[in-house]
Formats: sequence, C-alpha cells, structure tokens
Amino acid sequence: MSAADPAGRPEPDVIRARQRVRQSQLSVPTAAMAGLVLLLVTIVLVVYRPDVDRALVDLPRTIVCDTVPRGAAVISIDRGGMMRASAGVDASAPVANVDELERFVADVVSRDPTRPFVIKADRNTRYELVDRVIAALRASRAGAIYLLAGQRLIDEVG
Repeated sequence: MSAADPAGRPEPDVIRARQRVRQSQLSVPTAAMAGLVLLLVTIVLVVYRPDVDRALVDLPRTIVCDTVPRGAAVISIDRGGMMRASAGVDASAPVANVDELERFVADVVSRDPTRPFVIKADRNTRYELVDRVIAALRASRAGAIYLLAGQRLIDEVG
C-alpha cells in the first residue's frame, strides 16, 4: 500500500519525490548546451564574411568584367571626394589626402606584395582624384589594380 493519510491523500514526502523526478526530466545537460553553442559560433564565423568597405557610392556601369579576388585592399571615394581605405581584412578607415593614402598603400604592399587593390569611386567623382589615387598606387608599387563597377566583389574563380 502507498503511504497516505486517512483522507486518501499522499504524504508530503511522496509528493516531494514526484516533483524531483519531474524537474530532473526537464533539465538540459550543460555540456551538451555548451557544445551546441560552440558549434553555432563556429558555423557563423565560417559562413559570415563582413564587407570591409561600407562606403555608399553610385558606381558607373561597364561592359568590361573581370573577377576581383576576395581579400583585396579597397580604396573608396564618395561623391564628395572623401577617401576611405582598407587592407582587405579590417573595416575601412578615412584617409585625409593622397599622401596619406600613398603611405597606407606602401605599408600594405610591404606586408603583402601580391595583394590586389580595388578602387571603388562614385560615378560623380572627379576623374582627377581617381587619377591621383591610381598614381599613388603605382608610386607605392601596388601590383594588380582594379576599378570596380557595380556594387559587388566577385569571388575569385579557382
């Protein structure tokens, strides 16, 4: 027989035992949860590719298409002539003038002589400024130089 009082209700110790059983069935093992979180973080880091240059420019259209490899250094020029530069891994940062840009490019080239450069200029940017940026890239001995048309970088064809 089960332990009960004369009215047929179970004793308090039996009620507590049933509550403990129910609580243990609802818990999630900590190790399994930690493993799941680690797996999700790993997937996000592998899949997510941040855009290193978020400058909004209205790019000109072109019929000449070439592939631009991911990880290329990016120099963007907005319609007001403001320049931003990124080595291809970090977010872009403002560049005050062409001389500062030349020093930036020389530093990138000294660390990785094969790194390509992409110039991303608004369609209303004065050509003189784009020409000065190209001259700074050549003076710093940059290898491949791409002029971006359209808003996307195309993955390197491998």
